[in-house]
This record gives sequence, structure tokens and C-alpha cells, in this order.
Amino acid sequence: MAVHSLENYFRDKNILFLGGSSGIGLAAAKIVSSYGANIFVVGRNQDRLDRVLVEIPGSRGKQLDVTKTQQVKSFFDEIGSFDHLLATHGGPLYVKLSRLDFDAVQQNFHDRFVSMLAIAKFGVEKVREGGSMVFMGGTTSRRPGPGYAVTGPLNDAVETLTKNLAVELAPVRINLIAAGFVDTPLSQRILGESFQSRAAHLRSTLPIRRVVTAEDVAMTAVQLMASTAITGSIIDLDGGQHLIA
Repeated sequence: MAVHSLENYFRDKNILFLGGSSGIGLAAAKIVSSYGANIFVVGRNQDRLDRVLVEIPGSRGKQLDVTKTQQVKSFFDEIGSFDHLLATHGGPLYVKLSRLDFDAVQQNFHDRFVSMLAIAKFGVEKVREGGSMVFMGGTTSRRPGPGYAVTGPLNDAVETLTKNLAVELAPVRINLIAAGFVDTPLSQRILGESFQSRAAHLRSTLPIRRVVTAEDVAMTAVQLMASTAITGSIIDLDGGQHLIA
């Protein structure tokens, strides 16, 4: 869609962002806000949430841990209807088998898979006609390797869940973005001191010759909201990393 068409589409739409107080969610919230949408942001960190409400005038927000099933249910019981939802909660668990903590594995499964189920189950009744839910996944299922034994299969699982939800919850559209390395605060926390070297390596090897940004992923999410013929789709967004050795 052209930019002016997006402006027409999103004007006065109600858009909900779960995990939207930083990174991809915040970038997407800023985009649709510029198109005239009404923004509601949910996040765990109250300080970050407060900053978002200042950065995006007129937006609303609520402190909420979307990995807590009962909190998710209570939230959707109370909230009004909305047109689109973007959920960017949770993150990958990179760990080799020799250092595996099964409590961490179970928590990661809950945070990513069970939370996605809860959002879909409790949120679907509040989605307006023509609306959608967009979730986040990753591309590690395409590139098996040391440290991917948890996050790889989980990415496969949320992709399969996306397709099943798209059928069961129709006509609400359900889509997922499978991201590779993205320059976000989450990536910086996960990689720590190796973040800069990893980013430099990708800038020299990726076909796009730069790293994927939060804004890249955010615009893809916005397009999925507005593209009313797309459902049950998994959109790979990794700068072409899957094309190279």
C-alpha cells in the first residue's frame, strides 16, 4: 500500500500493542500513531511505559505481564474492542545442552507458546470485523546449530500455532513475523559484549548489507495489519540471512 492509503486505513483505528514499551512494538506504535490510529500500549516496566505515553501523545497504556495467563484474561475482560493487535512479548532462549536449565526451558515455553495461546483465546472476541493479530517468531528453526535446541523447535511451534489459529479464529486474521537478528534493546541484552561484533559481521555478509532494524519489522507488522487478504502467513524478515551459508 502507498503511504497515503495507510493513512486512510489506520485513521481512528484502535491498535493494541502487547510488549510495546520498547523495540519493535514501540516502533510500530509510532508508525500507526502518525497515521492517526488510537494507541494502547501494554508493558511490564512502568517507567518505560510512562516514557512511551509521553513520546506518543494521546496514547494510553497499562502495566501488565502478558506471560501471566490470569492477568491476560483479566485485561481482555476489561478492555474495549480493537482493530489490530501486535504481540512482541517474550524472547529466545539460546543455551547449549551442557548448560540446560529445565526450569528455564519450561518458563520460555510458557512465555512464548502458552502466552500466545492465552492472547488469542482471551483477545479474539474483542477484535473488530476485518481485524487481525500479529505475533513474533524467529528464524532459528531454519538454521539448526549449537544453542538452538530450545528456540528452534519453539519457533516451529509458534508458526504451526499461527496457521491453526488462522483457521480456527477466522475471519480474524492471524500472522507471524519470523525475525532474524534485529537491532533492538532485547538483542543488546541477550548478546551483551558480542552485540557490536555480531552486527558488524552481518553488515558485511547479509545481502542487504545492513542489519535489520526495529523499524523494518514494525513496518512489516503494519503492512500485515492493513493487508486484508493475508492470514496464516509466516513472514521471514532476516535481511536475507537464510540465503547465505
